[in-house]
Amino acid sequence: MSLTVWANIAQVTGAVAIVLSLMQVARSNRRLAASLRLDSMQQMIGELNKLRQIRMDQPDLERSLFPDRQAWSDEQVRKNLVAVQFASMFEWAYFTRREGLLPADVWLSWIDTWHAVIISSPGLRESFEESVWTFGREDQRTKT
Repeated sequence: MSLTVWANIAQVTGAVAIVLSLMQVARSNRRLAASLRLDSMQQMIGELNKLRQIRMDQPDLERSLFPDRQAWSDEQVRKNLVAVQFASMFEWAYFTRREGLLPADVWLSWIDTWHAVIISSPGLRESFEESVWTFGREDQRTKT
């Protein structure tokens, strides 16, 4: 083969390498963006859980903030807030899995935990009514 043929092969190989590198950079940027979104969501959930803890410690505050809960006992308030915290954690795991950042075996262990701990607990199970929802719930106001 002549030197010109080798030069052409080298140019094509170099071009392919550049395209593959750019594809890898784009993939890495997508994963980084997904990771940053999830980190932001985790921080929001953490801050909300701090507020929920305050409401757990002060059930009268919960009752004053939510008029439909005025007749709730302190125990009902606490149980509802624990259920919301569990739902938030599970939702975060769901979003992490959806973004491809949570391996399948870890996701399956979350599902097992959800069923074994949360769904199997009569006290928690009854808390999952309209009063418990988190970020992923479809907004009913948008339905026509």
